[in-house]
This record gives sequence, structure tokens and C-alpha cells, in this order.
Amino acid sequence: MDKRKLDVEKTGNATITRNRFGSGYKNKSIFLNEQKQMEVASSEARQASKEISDSYNPDLWLNQFESKIFEFCNNKKIPTEWIQSPGDKVTLSVKLQNEYQQILGARQAGICLFEIHCCRDSRRQGKHENATAQALRLAQSYSHFLISMLEPTLNKGAHTSKNFKKPLKLSEQELSNCFQYFEKTQKNPVTKIKYTDKERWKKTSSYCLSAFGITIAPATLRKKYAKKVKK
Repeated sequence: MDKRKLDVEKTGNATITRNRFGSGYKNKSIFLNEQKQMEVASSEARQASKEISDSYNPDLWLNQFESKIFEFCNNKKIPTEWIQSPGDKVTLSVKLQNEYQQILGARQAGICLFEIHCCRDSRRQGKHENATAQALRLAQSYSHFLISMLEPTLNKGAHTSKNFKKPLKLSEQELSNCFQYFEKTQKNPVTKIKYTDKERWKKTSSYCLSAFGITIAPATLRKKYAKKVKK
């Protein structure tokens, strides 16, 4: 194994591993693998298992996909204020695929919106097998949506570091979710010992990465939270 291609950080009983790449392997991947050593029958293991189970919330995930589509529409100045019902969202999905197809990503966004509607409808009717199939199609459609918006850059054949290092941004709702996580993360569920603010923000940063796939430093989250409190 070429250890130059891996960044390994050990904190307590946790080991965090990231891939390194680029010239001299100086760049670290935003994707990480976190491993913890714990007794299988311990309360800590049970709590960790519960947190993982609770994180798989289909409604939350569908809402997050949908919020990205509406954020896209807002950025492209595509009107959405007329939408009042699920049926209106289906109409928007058709409009995106037809009336706005000249906009890069619009057709794929419309397909995503339709898959979200179908998945929700199947879940409401208890047709879980259909919902699973539609969720898989949504995952594929969303990847096409992201790629379609990057086509001009990908087709250049050569890129500057600026293209790749432009930071991803959290939506207002995602940022609010991070702040809620920080506020409720007060103490260790096993030892009942209170976390320091530094530990809480570090955990919030990890939550942000696992929930939204975006890396934001604990200090950055803390500053954004301070601005929110001052308002």
C-alpha cells in the first residue's frame, strides 16, 4: 500500500482516513472513512447503531433533493412561486423538460422532480417496492442533473484549480439542520459528560459531511451560528 495516498488521523478511539491526490499528494478528499473501536454489546455501540438507523429518513432525503431542484430554479430565474400543491410540482417538472430545456440542467431537473413525486406517491400508498425502484431512478437522474450542469467545464479538457476548489455551499435549510444538531448535542449519551463547545462543533462538522456531503470547518460553522444568533 502506498501510504502517501492516504491521510490517517487518529482521535481517541476513532481513526479517520481520507485519500490524498494531486501534486505531492497535498490535496485531501472530502470523502472520509471513520472507524471506531467499541464493544459490540456496549451502550455506545447501541447508540451509534440507533443514530445510523435514524439517519435513513426517506422523507428528509426526498426533501433535500427537492430543495436542490428549487434552488436551481431560483438561480436560473425560473418562476416557482405559483406552486401550491404536489400537482403543481408535476406541472413544473413538465415545464422544465419542455419550456426551459434550453437551460443546461433544466430537463434533468424536471426528471428528478417527477421521480421525487412518484417516490412520495408510492410511499403514501404503501407500495414500497415501487418506491425503492423510483428512489434508484432518482439517484441516477440526480447524478445526470449534476453532470449536465458541469458539461461546459468537463468538455474543456483542461481545468484550473479554481474549477475544482470552488467550495460547495449549504442551503439555508441544511445550515439550519446543522445548527439544530449543534444545539441538541450537549453531552456524551454514554458517559453523560458534557461536551465542550469545540467538541460540539467538531461533531456538527462531521454531521454536515455525513448528511449533506459537504465539508465545512467547525470554526466556519461557529461563525455562521454566531451571526444567526445576533440577528
